[in-house]
Amino acid sequence: MSYDITAGGEWFNYTSNMHRFFTDFGAYPGDWEGQNRQEVADKLDMAIKQIESNDLDALKREYDAPNGWGEVGSATQFLRNVRDACRRELPDTVEVSR
Repeated sequence: MSYDITAGGEWFNYTSNMHRFFTDFGAYPGDWEGQNRQEVADKLDMAIKQIESNDLDALKREYDAPNGWGEVGSATQFLRNVRDACRRELPDTVEVSR
C-alpha cells in the first residue's frame, strides 16, 4: 500500500511502510486529507526541522523498512516535495488516496 497525494497540480506517491516514521514526526499523510495546503506546509516545516535535528544514522536504524521499500532519506525528501508543492500550487486543499 502507498499514499497517493495531490497537492495543487502535483501528484506524489510514497510507501506506507514508513507509517511509523511519518506518525512519530507528526507528518502522517492520511491526516492531510482536505486540509488547507498552507497548514499542511507549516506542519511539514515543523516535521522536517525535527527530523533534521536528529542523527541520520540513528533514524535510519530505527525507521528504514527492512524490506527495502521505504527509507528515511527518501521519505524526508517526499515530505519536502509535498511541502514545496503546497507552498506553490492551488487548489487550497490536499487530497489523499490510500
